[in-house]
Amino acid sequence: MAGPTVITILVVDDDSAVLETVRDGLTSFGYEVLTAEGGDAALQIAAEAQHGSIAVLLVDVVMPGLNGPEVAERVHAIHPDTKRLGALRTAGIVSVRRRPN
Repeated sequence: MAGPTVITILVVDDDSAVLETVRDGLTSFGYEVLTAEGGDAALQIAAEAQHGSIAVLLVDVVMPGLNGPEVAERVHAIHPDTKRLGALRTAGIVSVRRRPN
C-alpha cells in the first residue's frame, strides 16, 4: 500500500518575507514547499527538479527581471503538468493598530 501523496508547490516572489510566510502557511497544511526569490531562481529549481515533481506553481505577478507570467511560461515548458497560479500581490498590506481606549 502506497503512502500519502505529497504535493509539491513552487512559490516564487521577490520578497523573502512573503516567501517565508507563504512557505510556513502551506507547510502547516502538509504541502512540500520549494521557494525561489525571483524568476531566475525559480527556473534553476525547476530545471533541477525531477520531472513531474512540481504540482503547483504559485508566482508573484510583478517582479523585477522575469515577471510572473514569463516565469510561469518557462516553468510550464519544463514541467507541463504543473498547475499555474499567479496570485501573490502584497503591496497593499498595512499594519493594523488598536485604537487607544
